[in-house]
Amino acid sequence: NAHQKLNSIHQILVGGEAMNVKDVYEFKKMLPQANITNTYGPAECSIGTIFHEVVGEDFESMPIGKPINNVYALILNKHKKIINTINQIGEIYLGGICIGLGYLGNKKETEKAFIANPFKEIKSEKLYKTGDLAHYDADGNICYMGRSDTQVKINGVRIELSSIENKIKNLNGVKEVFVFMSELLNSKKELYLLATTTEKLNEVRLVAQLSKVLTLN
Repeated sequence: NAHQKLNSIHQILVGGEAMNVKDVYEFKKMLPQANITNTYGPAECSIGTIFHEVVGEDFESMPIGKPINNVYALILNKHKKIINTINQIGEIYLGGICIGLGYLGNKKETEKAFIANPFKEIKSEKLYKTGDLAHYDADGNICYMGRSDTQVKINGVRIELSSIENKIKNLNGVKEVFVFMSELLNSKKELYLLATTTEKLNEVRLVAQLSKVLTLN
């Protein structure tokens, strides 16, 4: 049996994207000796900041858990006030020794994401604004609820849909554009583009232009 070859696995840490609860429990049935940890944290904060050990099957979605030592995880409302109420959604801000210095050569984005810490009870000069929405459950675990912007993740890679739209809008012959992500039945994620164009810009020409402006720098 193929899964018997994996019996030596005792600990798995999963991160990068939201866990699929059904897949996690199917895996647990196959390898009951393996402990699974849901991990959360952006690269700007040394990646691993919030952890949750998977136990039982008593929830529909997987919490990302609680902050590890030397990390502060806050859920703030739009007025940057701390939220402690169960199920009230706000944005995750991170603090502590994990915080990076900012984006190299990009002062504007650094000032937007790395803000001065207004909370005296928290020992951190800066807080990192993650852009991730979340709330607390009854056990005090943080539950991820998506993004506050148009950023999506495919295979753990961040993709800014608004950035793609802005590049496409600058193409000659494009009037309106909308980019969105859809998850297929096999859990594969794909990006789709809806655009209105002039008569001079057909699908073939649009794809040719896109191949030039959407390549990696």
